[in-house]
Amino acid sequence: MNDKNETQGRRSGRLTVLELMAVISVLGILLTWVVHHFLTS
Repeated sequence: MNDKNETQGRRSGRLTVLELMAVISVLGILLTWVVHHFLTS
């Protein structure tokens, strides 16, 4: 029971650097695709 609560507490906490970098990279790819799509249309 305690292990489960601790794991959930960590998950709902602040983002780690690795998670933040993953989100930024995904947003960057989406932004690049959208700009490229509009430029070529």
